[in-house]
Order: sequence, then structure tokens, then C-alpha cells
Amino acid sequence: MNSQGKTHNPFEAIENQLSRIESLLLELKSDRHSFLVNKSIETNNDNGIKLAMRITGWKRKTIYNLVCKRMIPHFKRGKTLYFDEQELKDWIKAGKRLTQEEAEKLA
Repeated sequence: MNSQGKTHNPFEAIENQLSRIESLLLELKSDRHSFLVNKSIETNNDNGIKLAMRITGWKRKTIYNLVCKRMIPHFKRGKTLYFDEQELKDWIKAGKRLTQEEAEKLA
């Protein structure tokens, strides 16, 4: 019995501790994932200007001009530019012109 006259259940105490440990592990796992994602973006700047150059085939100056005019989809954190590969591909496809055959089918 404890000081309040209740019987102490050791299994309940163990279960509480295990629950607490599980919560801490899940929190650590989440923090680790966030850290790895952020570290990957920082160290592997494949999401930067080189990605945009590779996908579009344009020169660095052209990409920077489009960014300045806000004509190309991009993200900016501090002084660093980031591009999403799928967004760039979708942006390029959005400017597609119909072939003569496609235009005739729509008419």
C-alpha cells in the first residue's frame, strides 16, 4: 500500500513507463526524419539552379532572369533557390502547343 491507502500495481507502472518510452522514440524518429530531409536539401543542392538548368536546357542567366520576373516556379530560402522537378516539368508541359492533328480533332 502507498501513503494514500491504495495498492501499487507494478504492471501499471511498467506500462506507463513503456508508453512514455514509446512516445519519446516516436518523437526522436520524427525529429531524425526532419533533420535528414533538411540536411539532404542543404548538402545535395540538386534541387537548385543546376536542376532547373538540366530540366530546361537553359543557361544559368536565363533561369535567374525568369526567377527575377517570377515566370518560373521556384522556392527561395534565404539566398538559396530551390526548384521542384515535377513542378518544372508540369510548367514546361503547360506551355505545350497542339499539333495540327490535335487542333483538328478539337475543332
